[in-house]
Amino acid sequence: MINFYLGQFVLGQTFLRLAKLEAEAGARADRDAVVPDARWEQLSEWVALGIRDCIGAIDLREGQSTAVRLENLFGNYKHQPIYWGELHELLKRLSEDIDQGIGAEFFFHYDRSNAARVLLVEKEWEKAFAAFTSIKKEIIAAIDCYALQHHNACSYQLMRAAEVGLRALTRERQITWPKHPVEWATWQDMLGEIEKSIKPIALWPRGERRDAALGFYTGTLGQFHAFKELYRNAVMHVRADYDGFDALRAIGQVHDFMTGLSEKIGEKTRGPIRKWP
Repeated sequence: MINFYLGQFVLGQTFLRLAKLEAEAGARADRDAVVPDARWEQLSEWVALGIRDCIGAIDLREGQSTAVRLENLFGNYKHQPIYWGELHELLKRLSEDIDQGIGAEFFFHYDRSNAARVLLVEKEWEKAFAAFTSIKKEIIAAIDCYALQHHNACSYQLMRAAEVGLRALTRERQITWPKHPVEWATWQDMLGEIEKSIKPIALWPRGERRDAALGFYTGTLGQFHAFKELYRNAVMHVRADYDGFDALRAIGQVHDFMTGLSEKIGEKTRGPIRKWP
């Protein structure tokens, strides 16, 4: 998941550069002069923001001790004066520490469109997450894997999320097994039992209610069978490799599927749907 923003880091360096330039000018005029009250508050803010965005943003080990000294210096200003020379030396050292530290840091650069997809995942999957809380971590991981170009891993995470939907439908149909809970049932077991359970719906009186129920269940089962053949079996048994197009198609299909399923059932559903359509 995205945990580093280049813009934030650059902004932090800008704040530190401003503080360093002013401290350098003050030290050049008189190293032993006290930083005046009119300037220390602004300088303190710049330094605090710079430390947060440069040292804290990536937990940079280099510079942490210097950062603590600067924070203590400003924190004790009312009891102990700050001298331009001392401030300049600390800011200069911090700048050198950061330059040294970032040379040992490594990052994956997200394509902008993929980064946007990662950042928007909670909004785009809002309805599905509301009904199926446990899929959130799987979907976030799947979208992140797609952005990282790990397309097989993306498909795997999506199938974990889809299985949560399959189990929910199994519970809605009130299907159980005497020797194990639904979590230990195979996809084939669940699909077979669900298909048996919906056969009586075809005997309901003709009308909108029967059509809506049959449409929901047959459509849902059709999507599950497609997932099973296209993705689940292939990725679990190392029978195929997926490219970006395959993974993106799977994201769209699982998104539409889980969102549609959420309109009727959720993880807490334990009995048959009462209202059709």
